[in-house]
Amino acid sequence: EQIIEQRASEGCFASEPPIRETNYEVPQDLKAQFADLATAEENVNLGLTLMRQSIAAFYTGCNGNDAEAFVQQAEFSGLATAQTAVQAFKDAQANLDALPGR
Repeated sequence: EQIIEQRASEGCFASEPPIRETNYEVPQDLKAQFADLATAEENVNLGLTLMRQSIAAFYTGCNGNDAEAFVQQAEFSGLATAQTAVQAFKDAQANLDALPGR
């Protein structure tokens, strides 16, 4: 959002945030027993995948020479991907909250 609102790319100079490189895997027997847990796993892994893509696109844009193209890419693609990732994490939290005993 900073890139779009301020037409700036200060974030390009920050180190990449740590994002888990592998997806989470819930044991099959638990997924079979708790559908919400299986759905939470899917949502968390979707969020991770989208965050990895968003961060990769951001730093690819940082390395380009066209600042305006970078801002446009962030506005039309990167932000939407990041927002979808955040929603996937929120959905995963809702799935976990629905588990028995929560």
